[in-house]
Amino acid sequence: MNRTANQDSAYTITKYITETESEGTWHVLLVSYKKKGVEKTTAYAFLKIGKKFGLGDID
Repeated sequence: MNRTANQDSAYTITKYITETESEGTWHVLLVSYKKKGVEKTTAYAFLKIGKKFGLGDID
């Protein structure tokens, strides 16, 4: 995260989706930000584990 959206204080969450997989429901945030003046988009996927969320990767 430090090399992506965290570099732009004006980042925006453009979409929130959920995807159900065998391990549970993934919560996915699509985030738009600028890096060196160029618009970028990335996805962050979180899986709820107990009362917390773990950051994972998506295919």
